[in-house]
Amino acid sequence: MRLTLRQIVAFEAIARTGSVTRACAELSASQSALSASLRDLEDVLGVALFDRRGKRLILNDAGRRLQPRATSLLRQLREFESASADSTLRGSLVVGGSTTIGTYLLPGICGRFIAAHPEVRIELVVDSAAAVMDSVQGMSLDVGFIEAACSRPALQSEPWGGDSLVLFTAPDHPLADGRVHSIHDVGEAVWFLQPTGAMTRALVTTAVLQYLSAIPIGLVSQNLEALKRAVRASRAIGCLSRLAVQKELDAGVLRELRVKELAFVRKFCIITRKSVYQGDLQSSFIRFAGEAMRAGRLAAGGKAGEKAAGRRRSKATRRRAGG
Repeated sequence: MRLTLRQIVAFEAIARTGSVTRACAELSASQSALSASLRDLEDVLGVALFDRRGKRLILNDAGRRLQPRATSLLRQLREFESASADSTLRGSLVVGGSTTIGTYLLPGICGRFIAAHPEVRIELVVDSAAAVMDSVQGMSLDVGFIEAACSRPALQSEPWGGDSLVLFTAPDHPLADGRVHSIHDVGEAVWFLQPTGAMTRALVTTAVLQYLSAIPIGLVSQNLEALKRAVRASRAIGCLSRLAVQKELDAGVLRELRVKELAFVRKFCIITRKSVYQGDLQSSFIRFAGEAMRAGRLAAGGKAGEKAAGRRRSKATRRRAGG
């Protein structure tokens, strides 16, 4: 028996989706045909690639070693099939972003990339940073963008700008007076934050608990819009990326709360799976995202976002000049 492309396609789909059923739906194949292709591949290689636990297939060590090679081979094959004399970029890409990046930065980047390359299709997945790392490592995402450092051995990471976090309150909050406050001024305040495990939550709690014994948390939500609306309707304090709240700050429906002991700056990074071939499509998208970050063309507002940034720089200049 010889190794066939059908066997590799079956293995890669099952390994990536984690399910024979989902792989069948993706490949429009019957379960019996896909299972037979997987058995044939294991027979050719002389090794099991999955551990069988009832009806579940769990990728084992041999399967994990083979998966990056199978993914690389199929990416190169798709690139070969789509090659043409006009060098048109085409194909499908699955991009993942952690909450802030996926909500406020990647939609604009994906939209502009598709406008420049109409034959490209992108699936955008927004999830926690940990989930994005898991999916890139499992190769269900082609590339990930996260608001955190990444030190996983299986992943390649490169810097991609960053942002700052903002404390904010409703306009009628007693502390929304424009002054710089002490951390002890917020000691009794109730906080509305993202869930445990979110990068923003981790930064906030680590910083605040250096000064206070506890943080009273009144509401927890992964949904950024829900957090902003809840803070507007309460006397609580929220903390999110400036990207997420700048529109409301400019409109005056939320107020920035400055606390002299707290300054939150975090780095973004792009992550890909090591030892997996990055084709022209993946490489072009990563390059495009890097150029967009360097040029400042990121927020969905485009020019409006650039004007808002300019207004903030002008205000900062006036404050330094005493104006």
